[in-house]
Amino acid sequence: MYAVKELCRGMAKPTKMHWHKLKRLGRYLIENRRTVMKYEWQGHEREVTGYSDSDWAGCRVTGRSTSGGALMIGGHFLKGWSRTQNNVTCSSAEAELIALVKCSAELLGMRSAMKDWGVESSGVVYADSSAALAIANRKGAGKLRHVNISALWIQEKQDLHQLEMRKILGTENPADLMTKYLTRSVMDTHFGFLSQRRESGRAKSGLNIQGSNQTQSEVLSAATGEGAPHCVIDNWLQTSKPNQTWPESWTGETHFEASDGIPRSIRHTGARRAFATPLDDCKLKLPVGVKWTGSRCTLLRPINRTLTPTCGIQPSVTTYTAREYSGDQPVNFNNAGQGHKRRIQARCESTQAFTDWPSETRVPTHGRRRLG
Repeated sequence: MYAVKELCRGMAKPTKMHWHKLKRLGRYLIENRRTVMKYEWQGHEREVTGYSDSDWAGCRVTGRSTSGGALMIGGHFLKGWSRTQNNVTCSSAEAELIALVKCSAELLGMRSAMKDWGVESSGVVYADSSAALAIANRKGAGKLRHVNISALWIQEKQDLHQLEMRKILGTENPADLMTKYLTRSVMDTHFGFLSQRRESGRAKSGLNIQGSNQTQSEVLSAATGEGAPHCVIDNWLQTSKPNQTWPESWTGETHFEASDGIPRSIRHTGARRAFATPLDDCKLKLPVGVKWTGSRCTLLRPINRTLTPTCGIQPSVTTYTAREYSGDQPVNFNNAGQGHKRRIQARCESTQAFTDWPSETRVPTHGRRRLG
């Protein structure tokens, strides 16, 4: 969340530094493509918990601080945020106070929404700054001349017992994820506290979330007249013929699974019939201590238009038609007046970790009549 916020700050006028940050984030997403949130049964919880943190003068260019926070009900994660503060703060106590005010406002808004649904709840805000908690627990600004008094409304909320401020250790504050870059071990600790974990690949439940009955492979098949691609999943270590052949010539790609969870893939641009293995065909190399699991997924696109998918395949092999496949294919719409070409970008969707870039289908817009 913090990395995305830092990239979004440079969308108006990106620099070379933002390009390096984007590439670094892309390298992270190669191994950690998604975040899994767990919502286990926990009964009826009446307390909304907020976690607040800030990174004082974290921006080296502007000197502004970053406010981060998270809201939870029991062990369920509700929302999180990471934003750059509007003004430059003169002390870390002021930066923590602004982050505490932001978290308190979000928590009160969540309680108000729950009250509209007929659920009464209480609110507790945790912060790791003793100075910010001391300001929130007192009355007035006192000798604090550099603090904006508009941020002291949380003193009134606490006096009315609408909020409760508590102390938390800085190493146990999950809001630290939203304020600065952290090491992988610290990230995993905070992810576990927020009932989240990092995963590679794609979720099986994410195959049918597009909300459309017609897949893009069906659109492509209708436009080109070719059959949909096929995906063959087997175990090349357990089968007696790892280099078995397909009845027809095909092009496509093969994905191999390793013990570290990172898939290795090769692309077959030339026509072939034999299935590939990572040893004698593409000669893929693994790091020390990593071994092949034997799981192989071959995404083949038949060159001929007629194909019998079950012919010549062993019974241990699982064969099905892939819903979509990756790569841009030029499609010629014959119903257009001048035969304009449009590109249909689709993605491979299977139980293995392929590509998960968002898909888009473009339809020709020419030939419309003007109204009036």
